[in-house]
Amino acid sequence: MQNGVSVQFVGPYKGTVPAAKPNQPQPPPLYGTPLVSSPYPDNGGYAKGIDGAFLSNTNHFAIWGRAAAVSKGLVKDAMQQSPADLMLIMLGFNDMGWFYSDAYGTIDSIATLIANARSVNPSIKFAVATVPQRTSIRGREDLVEKTNIYNNLLPSSIAKWTTSQSPVYIVDLANNYDCRPSGCEAGYDGLHPNAWGEFEIASAFTKTLFNDLKLGSGPLAVPDRNDPSLVRDLPAPANLQVFSSPQGVTATWDPVYGARSYDITVTINGSPNAWSATMSQSNRWDSQWSIDGWEYAVSVRASAGDAIKGPYTDTKTAVAKPQLAPPPDNINVNATAGGITVTWNPPTGAYSDSIVEYNVIYWDWKADHCQYTRGAAFKSSPAVITNLTLGANYLVAVVTWNKNGQGFPYIANNAVPGAGTPAVPGGVVVQSQDQTSVRITWSGSASAGGYHVWARNIKEAGSKLHLIGNVTEETCNEQYVLFPGVWNYAFAVSAFNGNDETITGPEMVAPSTDVQAGKGTGPKCPAKEPWCPGGALSIPPGDWPRLAAVSFPDNTCNSENQSSIVQELQYTLEMAAETQANTQRGEYFTTFFDAESRANPDFHSNAANVYKNIGDMLKGIRYKVTVTCDITTTECTKKKFIAHMNDDNAKKVGRVNLCDRFWTDKRIVSTESMLSTCKTQTPSIVDAQRSRSAILLHEMTHTMIAMDYNKKTYDYAYGYTFCRQLAENRFDRSCMLQKMDGKGHKFLCPDKTTGAESMCDAKLSVRNADTYSFVGTGVWFSSKCDAAITLPLMPPNKSTRGRRATCPATSDSIFFDEESPIVGSYVHFGDSYGAGMGTGTTTTDKCRVGSNNFGKLLYAWMDDASIHYEEKVCSGDTLEGLAGQISSWSNPDSASLGTLSIGGNDVGFSDIAYNCVITPNTVHWGSTNRGYCTDAEKKALDYMSDTGTSGLRLRLKEAYLSILKKSGQDFFHLYVTSYVNFFNAATTDCDDTSFHYHWGGYKPSSDWPMGRIVYLSTDLRSELNALVDKLNTVIAGAVSDANVEHGLAQVHFVDLTKSFDNGHRWCENPKGEFHEPRQSRDDTWFFLSGWGDVSIDAAGASTTNSTEDAELASIVSTGKIPLPDAKTCYAALGTDPDPYAVAMCRVSITISDDPSGPEAVRYRSASASIASGDFEAQEVSWYYPTRQIKTFHPRSNGMVAYRDAIITAIKEVGQA
Repeated sequence: MQNGVSVQFVGPYKGTVPAAKPNQPQPPPLYGTPLVSSPYPDNGGYAKGIDGAFLSNTNHFAIWGRAAAVSKGLVKDAMQQSPADLMLIMLGFNDMGWFYSDAYGTIDSIATLIANARSVNPSIKFAVATVPQRTSIRGREDLVEKTNIYNNLLPSSIAKWTTSQSPVYIVDLANNYDCRPSGCEAGYDGLHPNAWGEFEIASAFTKTLFNDLKLGSGPLAVPDRNDPSLVRDLPAPANLQVFSSPQGVTATWDPVYGARSYDITVTINGSPNAWSATMSQSNRWDSQWSIDGWEYAVSVRASAGDAIKGPYTDTKTAVAKPQLAPPPDNINVNATAGGITVTWNPPTGAYSDSIVEYNVIYWDWKADHCQYTRGAAFKSSPAVITNLTLGANYLVAVVTWNKNGQGFPYIANNAVPGAGTPAVPGGVVVQSQDQTSVRITWSGSASAGGYHVWARNIKEAGSKLHLIGNVTEETCNEQYVLFPGVWNYAFAVSAFNGNDETITGPEMVAPSTDVQAGKGTGPKCPAKEPWCPGGALSIPPGDWPRLAAVSFPDNTCNSENQSSIVQELQYTLEMAAETQANTQRGEYFTTFFDAESRANPDFHSNAANVYKNIGDMLKGIRYKVTVTCDITTTECTKKKFIAHMNDDNAKKVGRVNLCDRFWTDKRIVSTESMLSTCKTQTPSIVDAQRSRSAILLHEMTHTMIAMDYNKKTYDYAYGYTFCRQLAENRFDRSCMLQKMDGKGHKFLCPDKTTGAESMCDAKLSVRNADTYSFVGTGVWFSSKCDAAITLPLMPPNKSTRGRRATCPATSDSIFFDEESPIVGSYVHFGDSYGAGMGTGTTTTDKCRVGSNNFGKLLYAWMDDASIHYEEKVCSGDTLEGLAGQISSWSNPDSASLGTLSIGGNDVGFSDIAYNCVITPNTVHWGSTNRGYCTDAEKKALDYMSDTGTSGLRLRLKEAYLSILKKSGQDFFHLYVTSYVNFFNAATTDCDDTSFHYHWGGYKPSSDWPMGRIVYLSTDLRSELNALVDKLNTVIAGAVSDANVEHGLAQVHFVDLTKSFDNGHRWCENPKGEFHEPRQSRDDTWFFLSGWGDVSIDAAGASTTNSTEDAELASIVSTGKIPLPDAKTCYAALGTDPDPYAVAMCRVSITISDDPSGPEAVRYRSASASIASGDFEAQEVSWYYPTRQIKTFHPRSNGMVAYRDAIITAIKEVGQA
């Protein structure tokens, strides 16, 4: 315009390439699908402030990335649609840069383009520019030479092309555009023009237009490079939003006009080692390969090239919540004649229900090939990919795309198309660098995608080769920390092409050497070539994400702790990966795993797989690791743990909770501090295993997924000394328990006779968490510290008074955790003695459970809310009722402790007390009652004396075994309580006492001649005590029988006799200090009918009147005292009836037998009082259920005695 030349620009396009749209990631097109052509987008704008006249005259035929080889075929149609008189041509770089052709081919393409344009307008004029250089790209030195050749050919070619009708002129752009291999001040990215470069290009063309075509009054002047008018205004992007999304984390912002792209800084979980810079073409960014729970901090700036940047925005954060599918399983790669075929099994699990396709990524990774990664998308297996470069070595990985985006890649075996099965590697040479390290070399094969290096200890009988290295880039491998010396090891190599692998070649033994470990100067493997030494454009596999995945579900871990945790878990991930690949490096594998397990030919691979699983967990594959720092948990506050792991295998989620000791215990150190000094001062394995990364690896093994979905590890042994003893089959776990804090621990190695903690089987090293931690510590730290981590000498055993001779004199153990506490859950079974009927507040249902039963008192003593308590008691239960309680037991897997009272109802104690002592039925003469008494006693004795299959002893044994079977855990212990003697049979004062229901007392009035009052003679008291003793003998025998049959002493007899014999029975009055019945004597631990309970507040229980209140309310609500039919009530009771139903049936029969007797009189009086609304009448209270049935049962202080006896037993067993 400034030259006054009227110009009409023509062509099919008007604008520039618009900014990319902020869309979510889209899956690539399916392999072999033809590309669908779409109109060229040209709705992008021009620079701000441009002349308005220009905006109405912007047609053109210029397209980003267009080559002359393409334009030559399109120009004719363009000319026909938009006739032109003058064509300005700036083509050629893309032809040579993107391998369309060399310099000569590019000259030919320009010639064809000119000819095709002339076919539409024979008089058209041309101005053809030389091709500028660009800044150097390593490996593309050819581009410099090709550009020079082209520019040298162009003048002579133009001379041939030009005609008088259609002249062709040269534009010397190469010498007027300030861009060269050494630098490009005119370009924003080493080639494409910045604002100053646009002036230089325009100026170069105007020189030709002015000088040759005589247009205008002179060439365009180029402003100074630092002219302020050339500065592009790039403000910080506005409205930055960073949020959780199905891709993980997404950031959006308002577009900045003039930005060609956007620079983005991303920090993950605040870690300086998890920082990255990336870019986006649009005003949207989506995280790639993120892990649920990662926190991303994102900041954005606008960019218009390498040196034209705006300011960054403030940082905003969001937590990743990806909903992406995992990679497929069982990937198999087969090299074919012209490509590769990849098969797989579809993944399962979260977000695999919306899979769109699978993208097979393949990459000719050779350093000097400088190839892009490429992909081929398929809907399902198999993926058949053809037309690959024969003989090229391709890295292969598979990615799953679902509706939300692509998940993590799974890197499979390398493959070489057209190569077939490689030859067995030959020429294997093992060179000893020093006494513990070797270099292994072999002859390579062009058919091999890679090599596997194998080793075995030739001094171990029956040892087999195991995989120690995976090599794809060279034919050399170094191995370190080969204790006790390299000469103990043989090595072999196999080759693979995809999943087609050769056998291993001949074994070669490392030669002996006198060079001390770490002092060797022997041969090393050559340094790896830099990726694409000429300028790599693709991503090396080592750069694919290996960050540890961790999320923080709450704010209990502060930001500083979170940063440290992420770093420690990163080290744990590296430890797992290193140990997986080198499980048998050094002496750690043979030191900490027992010999019998190591003799299994599959054991090495199984152990290595544990470390692989831990690595997968920490990378977020099939499992989510979360971390909290809740120092208020019971494990942290009462059990003094350092950390504890909660594994939810069903949901594939694990939570590690770190207690304050994880940070404050001075024996525990950061891994970084250990690594900072270990090369100058090699640590012992005791110190190295106290690094936080090793502790976290210990915790990871407490999951089923780490152990291949088998039983997770337990903490059989802690510390170097005990772990070595475990592997050597000389570990007595009771030695370790002596050192452990807390009031109880789970028994893992119980003695088969006593049930107490004892010697552990050496094979349990395979199930021991610290074992894996020690092996991983030794292998990884030896690699990181360039020296073998030392194993200290074992301490001697110490034999002193009160200490077992098998225990070491010292121990290095730190008790990080216990996978399960003493009582994961507690189950309480029982009859009316177990139910504590009458104590505290007793329920009004048929089971009549007292709030002060000994199960509840024991649970209160545990004082641990994390322990689940399950109460399976019912007052009327016999063994038949117990079977139903066992069947409905809901948490047997987690229970460590159970209590049981059973047998009293089976032998008919209620009938014996009714007929032998209280005798309420007044129609019967004393002799009749005595007959009923002896009949009941005989029935009980016969049942207890029966040693056959229908006898009580065998049935009790089967019940105990049924509970053990339901538990299925060798750490579960069942405590079976005895019954107790009711009387002191040696005193004489009670000879004048009767507990008769109606007329009892001390020296009651004579009942001659009927003799219905039963006196507590020494003979009767001895007789009844003997029945109790007999029952206790049967129970104790059944406990012994159960343990013998089970093979482990997991059932324990708790004898309460001595607890009650110490002055707490009836008739404890040798000198007649008082007379029975003495209700006010709290030292009597039994109820009689109508007796109140005693307060045991100091024991943590309560005594209230709420039971009687509730029972009265029930009577009031019905308006009467229900009385069953005397003729049918017994038959209607069924098995295990409500004791009150039994009592009222007896009342009904008594009234029926003696309508004018005391029971009938009292019942009629109580009924009349109820009818008149006098509910407080004394006669009414006689029919409260608990008053009727609690006689001969322990009061609350008796329940405390039961609890205390069980606590003593638990301590003897070692559970407390």
